[in-house]
Formats: sequence, structure tokens, C-alpha cells
Amino acid sequence: MAFIYTAIAVVMTWPLATHLGTSLAADLGDPAFSAWVLAWTSGQLIQALGGDVSALLNYWNGNILHPEPLTLAYSEHMTAQAIQVLPIYAATGNILAAYNILFISTFALSGLAMYLLVRDLTDRPLAAFLAGLAFAYAPYRIGQLSHLQVLSSYWMPLALLGFHRYFTRVTTGADRIRRVRALGGAGLALVMQHLSCGYYMLFFAPFVAAYCLFEIAQRRLAGDWRVWRDLGVAAVGIALVTWPFVQPYFALRELGVSGVRSWGEIVMFSADTHAFASSAAPMIGRGSYFKPEGDGFPGVTMLLFALIGVVWGAWRLAATTPASAMRDWHFLAVVASAATSALSGVIVIWLFVEGQLTLRLGSQIVVITRVVPALHILIAAGTACLVLVAIARRPTARISREAFGFFVLAAVWAALLALGPQIEVAGRRVGPGPYVWLLNHVPGFDGLRVPARMLMLVSVFLSALAGLGAAAALRTRFTRLAAAGVLAGAIGLLLEGWMVPLSVNVPLTPAQGLASPPPPAVGRRVNAVYAAVHQLPDPVVIVEFPFGDPAYEPLATLYAGYHRKPMLNGYSGFVPPGYAAQLPILRDAPDEPERLARTLSEASVTHVLVHEDAFLDDRGRRLTAWLRSIGAREVTSADGDRLFAVK
Repeated sequence: MAFIYTAIAVVMTWPLATHLGTSLAADLGDPAFSAWVLAWTSGQLIQALGGDVSALLNYWNGNILHPEPLTLAYSEHMTAQAIQVLPIYAATGNILAAYNILFISTFALSGLAMYLLVRDLTDRPLAAFLAGLAFAYAPYRIGQLSHLQVLSSYWMPLALLGFHRYFTRVTTGADRIRRVRALGGAGLALVMQHLSCGYYMLFFAPFVAAYCLFEIAQRRLAGDWRVWRDLGVAAVGIALVTWPFVQPYFALRELGVSGVRSWGEIVMFSADTHAFASSAAPMIGRGSYFKPEGDGFPGVTMLLFALIGVVWGAWRLAATTPASAMRDWHFLAVVASAATSALSGVIVIWLFVEGQLTLRLGSQIVVITRVVPALHILIAAGTACLVLVAIARRPTARISREAFGFFVLAAVWAALLALGPQIEVAGRRVGPGPYVWLLNHVPGFDGLRVPARMLMLVSVFLSALAGLGAAAALRTRFTRLAAAGVLAGAIGLLLEGWMVPLSVNVPLTPAQGLASPPPPAVGRRVNAVYAAVHQLPDPVVIVEFPFGDPAYEPLATLYAGYHRKPMLNGYSGFVPPGYAAQLPILRDAPDEPERLARTLSEASVTHVLVHEDAFLDDRGRRLTAWLRSIGAREVTSADGDRLFAVK
């Protein structure tokens, strides 16, 4: 099955596999930066494995944005991905090949991880295969092709798989070794997810806790102290392993360098309610309203099979909760809470779509625009209904191996949290969202800019539900027809997630007066100037021109992973104060020669690299002429690039 998912991933990302070592998937912005992160972290690990322990001590002090400390912590550190590509990078030295192989593997591993989870839940390999495709090619992924850390979501299904096997083995009385092995696998998967993406570390943890409580409740394990002991030990172990990779981010906050996002940023990168009708997939298309990273439509096929799963699960729940087993007051309470939940749900959905609800009550017209009261009623009534139904279930009702209820509630909650702290309907604010509580009370959430990335968790839970729906169809007496329908669904998922041909080396738009940068080159094709920088004896501090341009800084950062020399340039999630102070002077060089000379001296710059051909006017030539005038020595030149020694 791993081979099948890999083959599909190669086809779905074609033609990337034909030039792994010469191009970057998607654009030359964030992917170039991520390639530097992998080159830096993998390089430090390789040095440490070679006996240089100091490489680990400087793990967080990346060689960009000199002389700022802890520059790796300005964004995602992606240590888990660095471990994954370490053998490839160590063998080839080609960070583009390592990045692209990892990029393709995110689709294959996501599919395989969801396959393993759903197969364990249902014992239906064909249903699990569909669920794997649903998750691997969820339309939300297509809008995230530039964000390797967001695509690296395959550890979440594996963590749920480990916890599910643990609870199953506890219930069946399996020996302790098998239970610990399952729990250890869950913990390892969770740690790797934490080290892959900081967003998922915070976003997914509450759902893991909710899943564990769900299993404890339905399996009636609340009084089993062994379960609480095991989970407590696992939680402490996960926290201890994760903490060294969290502490540098808090250290930056203490330094006042970075760490907190503004309210405006967080709201801007939250999903609008209309996000659920918007898709980045070319075969589906965006709706009438678009927000950055706010494409949340999961696709028709995934929704169809998830709906089958919901209907099947609801029928199963009703079958194990007969009205005859309830007292009159209990039955009436269930009906009342269900009716209240349904009515408030309709109102919430209407407000999410239209922004307001107009009611005519006799001669009075009532306009409802606030969604929060209806949302609170929905949550309270829905919770009450579920608790009452759970109490009324037959004592002999078998355990829900599929965890249907968890995936339904988790998908709903993830969707609500994706709306961020301020719910918006086509840009119009209708009230605060549940995310505001996390923002105000849970440390770390105020450092996350994009609540909309919670939509990846929606894809996780809906994919699992789609697998449950496919398994339900396969359990009917129309087995062959159901199998044909599942296979047709698999094809539909691939068509909805179709992205061939995958764009590569898409340049960012440079500032006015600058040419578009050339595509990256590494290995034997690397620019001779960068090869010369790599060979320079320490100490070296380099600055590249153009400076501060959003199209050139990611590439300068990428090449910093090759030459590994400290440099003033950089590109990351935050801009440190030192870089912000240098920007107006270095960006306009050599317009203010005295301030420019002082800035280079204060930054201890030893070498200057000028990309003369990047300037459409004569500014590049004027800059090199100025460098010569102050006594700088030209070290080498190639393809319009000149390297000068200024000290």
C-alpha cells in the first residue's frame, strides 16, 4: 500500500519527479525559506554526528539576520522533517532534492497514515484506501503547497491510531507490553507532529485529549487507575521531549524580538464562514469571497462519503438507545434537547451563509445578526442531548470501535475554531468565535497568525468519517455495487484534488526597478560566487544586494544554507528590530554612502555580494563602483554577480 500511495503522489505532483534536484515545488518564497531551514538543521545534525557537539549548541542560531540570536525560532524549525531528509541530504548535499522528495512524501505519507487508521477502525481495506486518498488530496492542501510544515500533517492519524490501539488493548485485557507499545507509538507520533509544525502542536493537542476522554467514557474506564497512570506518564514524556523545541520561542519573547501576533493579523488569517464554499483546487474553484489560506470546501466526494458515515453512525446510535429503555422524562428531555439543537443549528448555518436572519412575528419584524447566542445554545443543547443519549444506552451495547461520535464533534469544533476570534460572514463581523478563548487563556496561541490552518484538522476528521461511510456501504448486501461506488469515489477524490502539472520555480514579484530573480541552482550548478563564499575562511559576515526585496531575500536565505556563513539578509516569520533598522539604508544603497558605510561597519560586514543584473537601472553598477571607491577588493565574479571583500 505504501508503494501505491507513493506512485499516486508522484503522478499527482508531476512533473516534479523529473527534476527533483534542479527546481523547487510551487514558488520561490516560503519553499526557498523552508529549504534553508532543512539545510541548516540537517547540516547541524550532520556536524554533530561527525563529532562536533558545538553544532547542537548553535542549533537555533541560524546564519541569517546576523547578528540576531535564535533566528531559527523566528519561524518553524521543522526538526522532524530534517530527521526525515537527513540521509538524502547527507548523501547528495542537494537541498532541492531533499526538499522535493519530502514534499512528495507528504502526500504519500498522509494517505498511508489515514489508511492505517481507518483500516484499524473498520477492518475494511478498500474503505481505508478511500479515506487515505481523501486526506492526502483534500482540496485544502492545494492552497498550502508553499507551506511544507502545513502539508506535514501525517503524524496526526498515526497518533490517533496509536491511542486507539492502546484503548482497544486495555479493553481486551492485552498484556502490558502490547499496551505500552501502542501508547509509545502514539506518543512518538505526537512528538514528531509537534516537531513538524508548531500550529499542529497547539491545534491538535486538545483533540487528542478529547479523544482519550471519549474512549475512557465509552469503554467505562474512568475508574481504571492504570489508564490514568499510563496517559499521565505519556503526557509528561511528550512534554519533556517537546519542551527543548518550545523554549527558544519563549526566549525570543523575553528578548522582545518576536512571538506575538496582532489582533488584526489573526483576524485577517482566520477563515470566513464562506470559506466552506471556497476551494483552491482547480477542478472546484473558489467561491465569491476569498481570504488568505481560507479555502475550506472539502470537496463533493469527501462530503458525500462523510455524510454516509454520519447517517450510518446516527442509525447505529439510535439502535443502541431505544426509547423503551428511557423513562418518560428522560425521553422528553432527549427530544427537547435534540429539537433545540436542530433549530439553533439551522439558525447558525443560516447566519453563517447570509449574515442575518429576518423573522416576521405578527406585525413585528425581528432581525437577528448575532450568531454567538445561537451558537452557545447549539453547543449547550447538543452536549445535553449527547449526554442524555449516552446515559440511556443499553449497558450491553458494544463499544463503538469506529469512534464515530468523536470524529463528528471534532470536525464541527475544528471548523468553528478555524473561524478565528472574530466570526465573519463574507467580511462582515457577526460576533466572537470560540477561538478567542484559546487566544486569551492558552499560552502560545497569540503567536499563531493563521487560525484558518485548523481547516487541515477538519480534513483529518472528515477523511476518517468518509472512510467510515465507505465501510458502512461495503457492509451492505450489495457488496459489489458498494465496492464499485467506493472505487468511483476514489477516482472522484483524485479528480477534485488534481494539480497536474504542478507549478515549480514560480518567481515572486520583485520591487519596481528590479528584474525577476533566476531560479535556484545547487550542487554542480551552483553559482561560482556562492561556491567562493562557501570557501571563505572564517570569520565572515556577508550582505547581499538587492537587500530586503521579498523576491530576492528568500533566495539569499536558501543559498545561506549552502555557504553557511553569517549574513545580514534573511527571510522569516518575524522581522527583528535590527533588520528593520538596516532595511531603509541597505535597500536603497548606495543612495546614502556615509550611512551605508557606517551600517556595514557596525554590522562587522566582511564581504558584499552584488547581483548587478538584478537592477534594471544603473544602481548595481553604482554600488560596485562605490565599493571600489572605499577600497573594497573584488574577490570573484560570475554571471553578473560580484563578490567584494571590504575588510
